[in-house]
Amino acid sequence: PETAAEPDAAAEPETTAGPETAAGPDEAPPSALRRHRRALVVAAAVVVLVVAAAGTVVAYGPDRLRALGVPAPTPTPTVPRPTPTPVPPALATPSGTATPDAAAIRGRLGALLASKSLGKGFGAYVVDEVSGAVLVDQRGTSAVTPASTAKLATTTAALASLGPQTRFTTSVVRGKGGVTLVGGGDPTLLGPGRQPPMAGYPKYARLATLAAQTAKALGKPAGRITVRVDDSLYSGPRLGPGWKPNYVPDGNVAPVDALMIDHGQADPRKSKRVGDPAVAAGRAFASLLAKHGVHVSGTVTREKTAKHAATLAQVRSPTVGDLVEETLTNSDNDMAEALARHVALNEGLPGSFPGGASAVHTVLARLGVADGIHLYDGSGLSPYDRVTAQALARVLRLAASSGYLELGSVPSGLPVGGYTGTLTTRFGQAHSGVGVVRAKTGTLDGVSSLAGYVQDRDGRVIVFAFVANGFPRTKTLQAEVVLDRLAAGLASCGCG
Repeated sequence: PETAAEPDAAAEPETTAGPETAAGPDEAPPSALRRHRRALVVAAAVVVLVVAAAGTVVAYGPDRLRALGVPAPTPTPTVPRPTPTPVPPALATPSGTATPDAAAIRGRLGALLASKSLGKGFGAYVVDEVSGAVLVDQRGTSAVTPASTAKLATTTAALASLGPQTRFTTSVVRGKGGVTLVGGGDPTLLGPGRQPPMAGYPKYARLATLAAQTAKALGKPAGRITVRVDDSLYSGPRLGPGWKPNYVPDGNVAPVDALMIDHGQADPRKSKRVGDPAVAAGRAFASLLAKHGVHVSGTVTREKTAKHAATLAQVRSPTVGDLVEETLTNSDNDMAEALARHVALNEGLPGSFPGGASAVHTVLARLGVADGIHLYDGSGLSPYDRVTAQALARVLRLAASSGYLELGSVPSGLPVGGYTGTLTTRFGQAHSGVGVVRAKTGTLDGVSSLAGYVQDRDGRVIVFAFVANGFPRTKTLQAEVVLDRLAAGLASCGCG
């Protein structure tokens, strides 16, 4: 297949400079969600009523709710969360529904599966979520370039290794003649003047809080102090294997650094990223200290923190569960790379690209879903990444199973067709998928992928993975339309 490494911005906003609008609890998904894992997977029907409060009529969604006897929840127009809580358990696959018929599904999708718009390296794998019965396998075991659907592997490994309640700490410690800002691998740390997308969810850490705590701890220091930064938590190159040099200036991703603010943006209002996120964060921190009356001198430089240095201040990131949802909903490349490195460190490996790739594979192997997944980075930007459609489907089915409640942020974080994240503008020509398909997108030159869940007309949950490779970059939109129609075809199928 033709490999590619540059997102098609006109086709899909795969990289976002920061988290999108969100609202909800400060902590990870509540216990009600965890008790109803399978219900969470198919909650797109409920989302229809929440995000369509203005009166939009969406095909299939409301009708399915009425057919299931589930009362419509009270709409909350100002809270466009991908998954409302609690999720009615009646939305799980009805026990009396028959397993979808593979021949019927292949007959329904046959023309689309053969579309030339999907390129020469197209792979498809579709399974019944409950039974695991294979419904479609078209080159499903052939390794292809996944683009951002690789984030499904990274986030699953992060939840399994770190746990959904883990948080990352950014701190300030005493140094020689001053203070050192120590990076804890939280790219969501808010810089000066940056406001969270929506108050309350999730609770992002602020550099301003660190500055206020530090100034208070210092009291009235005699003379001037210096500000240094320590980003030694990560190691190795800061740009991934095969990444194009324009990724950073174009704003697709920041150099991977353990210390950054605002996803490494030079200006919160623009997507362009800085070349040295740690030093940029240090300079912003020094300016904030000055506003608190602390006399700062000299330039910001790097310094490895002494082992027993006294901690003056610290702030903590949102939970891993929250960060996974952000990563998947908005296809956040910075967060995906951070999660891969944290998995590496937790698994006793270096916080580097090779360490992250190896650790993710190790964790997935423990879960029994590593076969067919070979990554070089955590975000899917590398043209060297290879997965099979079958492997993506296995990861998704595992995340939806009742035996792995800790993986709940994977299905809950997936965008909803026509409404949230990278699927907001999708399914315009495949209406039966609107509000019903919940899936991760992926776009690189000559690559378009879509993998997730859908509830068919019989109420059965279907897991699918479609990965198109080898088409001209100028045909990206055509490939996306075909992928949308494939997913919508599953949604509109009464194939039991």
